[in-house]
Amino acid sequence: MLRRSTEWAWSAWAWTVFVAIVPFAWLLIVLAPRLTLRRRIARASARLAFALTGLAPRVEGLQHLDKRTPVIVVA
Repeated sequence: MLRRSTEWAWSAWAWTVFVAIVPFAWLLIVLAPRLTLRRRIARASARLAFALTGLAPRVEGLQHLDKRTPVIVVA
């Protein structure tokens, strides 16, 4: 019961963070004049969301990507 409660509480917190950050980030991205600024805003928003939710994404298999040819990466 306690485990289920903590899972529910974390899920509610993660959704709260998402709902709080996304509209604000979207507005800033839409209003930003340059692509580089829009990318910086998106990156900062994602990092803030990860930090607030305690998530730490990791990347595996970068050594398999050929840096000389275009690739499509799917998560």
